[in-house]
Amino acid sequence: MDKLGGGQNVVENSAHQQEEVEKLKKLYYDPKDPGSFGGVKRLSEASGLRKGHVRKFLSGEDPYSLHFPVRYEFQRRKTIAYGLNEL
Repeated sequence: MDKLGGGQNVVENSAHQQEEVEKLKKLYYDPKDPGSFGGVKRLSEASGLRKGHVRKFLSGEDPYSLHFPVRYEFQRRKTIAYGLNEL
């Protein structure tokens, strides 16, 4: 018995995850596939995988992640209301 408990499962999970990534890459980059170059929902439906797995995959892919609008965070001024309906 392994002291760490289940070292073989880690290898199996790693191989399974690798298969999922390869499947997603094939579906995402093939223009003939209905889930190609789309969003999370479209690729999730085409692959049959959960949205969380697909979202994690897409976050690392440049064609998906480079075309989001840049969110600028800046400090806003404090507003103080001295009573109801003052602002």
